[in-house]
Amino acid sequence: MVTNGVDIWVANETGSENGGFGSVTELSARSGAVIRVIRAKDDALNFPTNIAIGGGHLWVVREGELGITELNASNGALVRVIKLKTNGFGDPGAIAANNKDVWVAIESGDEWVTELNSTTGAVIRIVKARADDFDISEAMTINGTRLWVSNKSGNSMTELNVTNARLIRVLRTHAGLYGKYMITSGTRLWTANPTGNSIVELNALNGSVEREFEAKADQFNAPVAMGVDGEHLWVVNLEGNSVSELNVATGEPIRVLKSKHEFNDPDSMVVVDGHVFVSNLASNSITELSASDGSLTRIIH
Repeated sequence: MVTNGVDIWVANETGSENGGFGSVTELSARSGAVIRVIRAKDDALNFPTNIAIGGGHLWVVREGELGITELNASNGALVRVIKLKTNGFGDPGAIAANNKDVWVAIESGDEWVTELNSTTGAVIRIVKARADDFDISEAMTINGTRLWVSNKSGNSMTELNVTNARLIRVLRTHAGLYGKYMITSGTRLWTANPTGNSIVELNALNGSVEREFEAKADQFNAPVAMGVDGEHLWVVNLEGNSVSELNVATGEPIRVLKSKHEFNDPDSMVVVDGHVFVSNLASNSITELSASDGSLTRIIH
């Protein structure tokens, strides 16, 4: 799931089986109403997995055809389909975008990161120096002028300058650095470790580890996604069918939301204008919560 603060887009793999196509659903963040479902054949949304937004465009990773579909965020129209062999893709995984560039992590045995121009879709560069230490990069996020990449096998984090793709540092000093998902806000960066059931907070300016959350009260159980609304950090627990809420300033747990919110294999999240949206993989639904008190607003099917 991604948001621009007004609308929300959800990548749906359902329909991709047996040579079919998946889709992308656009919702109003204010009402939860479906605006459109994007599923035209030309969009080539074979098994859409990760999704990013930047420069007014949506960028959808297509697992089925090993490429990227670019869509116009304002009307859902197809901009272009970026092919594997001609554009520096192997097996695309994590993706991140800003108003200028799109960054795609490649997981093809010989890992690298491909940078695209968000206006033209053209390849700017392929980043694959040995010192970058890319190793099954499953999460990416952009904080100002820095791109952070989480490396599963290396249990490390690579920090690059987004202007020139030069390596700033590789962090390997903490046991829980690998994250299935990363999110940043201001000078803070959080990475969710689903195997260690922990959240690591780093300083996004210098890479120092600020703290690790793994208290029993947090009830992390395969944390795979996060959202932040300034004062609160929200964590999706896939195997716990729950959402944990923490105080950003202190790291203290506020509450853990469970069964009455109808979580069913929750796997992604966005926070928009006082509301928390959680997608449920097993029930093909979205749970909407109030960010002020965690109460259930609605279930969107």
